Amino acid sequence: MLKIASKVVKPPIPQNITIEIDELKTYTKSKRWVVAAYCRETKKVIDYKFGRRTTKTIQYITDTLLFANPKKSIVIA
Repeated sequence: MLKIASKVVKPPIPQNITIEIDELKTYTKSKRWVVAAYCRETKKVIDYKFGRRTTKTIQYITDTLLFANPKKSIVIA
């Protein structure tokens, strides 16, 4: 899964959209977390990050998305 994900080209992040951030747990060889950001209007994934469940992983997504100047961000726990 990590090898495939590293080859995926992420689309440009649209501006002035409502963004939802969600996470899910998956098991490859060890426990990993996927943090994904969705555009609420189009329901498309606009960014994601695989990693451990740490502040650093979620910070990667939030820092990237702040450049998109979102109308509103929603974190789903």
